[in-house]
Amino acid sequence: MERTISLLISTLVLLVAPHVNAQFNFTRTTCEMSKVCVTDPNNCDPAGNSTCLFGSLKVTSQNPPNGFNLYNELSGMSSGYIALGLKPGQGNTTLYICGRNDTNNETFFSTMLLSGENNTLTKLSTSMAMFPGNMTAGKIQCVFNVTNLNATTSTRSSQDSTFTVVIGNGSVTDGVIGNFMKLSSRGPLDLNNPANTTANTTTVPTTTMSAATSVMPYHAVLVLLGILGMTVLGTA
Repeated sequence: MERTISLLISTLVLLVAPHVNAQFNFTRTTCEMSKVCVTDPNNCDPAGNSTCLFGSLKVTSQNPPNGFNLYNELSGMSSGYIALGLKPGQGNTTLYICGRNDTNNETFFSTMLLSGENNTLTKLSTSMAMFPGNMTAGKIQCVFNVTNLNATTSTRSSQDSTFTVVIGNGSVTDGVIGNFMKLSSRGPLDLNNPANTTANTTTVPTTTMSAATSVMPYHAVLVLLGILGMTVLGTA
């Protein structure tokens, strides 16, 4: 519970005006140098490849003993949503979801908990803010920050940057987030040492995780406890 609350109140998104598509130039050029990358198919490059499901994670700063800040890129084809997940050694997976709300054709961002026991999804927050997203011809792209991330669950006296990273997609029907389909998994990985993660890529058999959660519209307001400002994201 402690770790779940920590992730919930420390997830930051960059606010922008409604209906404005951000422009991204995602590439795997610096993968395993300055950022950890997870892709499906393996080693695909989102630059010029619309079918590449791509997630990247880059540690931007350290906040010992509380944790570290993480800058994330996510890109892929889906008529519903794409997602990147972080799972500590012990505990459930936190999914960061970017998608299209089929009831109003607007993009949305949501954070959900994927239970390791029954593979169900549970919403971690009741509303999400506007974020820099882009959706063109079925291709969804977004960026987001996670602050004070720590894989340690029993104590906050130490910092742990080791997670298993998953990426996948799913459907959105009548504004409801559907089952999560895991397509690729890597780890456990030390996100703070991307150069040492080259040998841990696994394309997983198609699996689905059940969910029945309504999505929040693009223009909803996200209230994060303890967060007073807005984080301006740099480029990866």
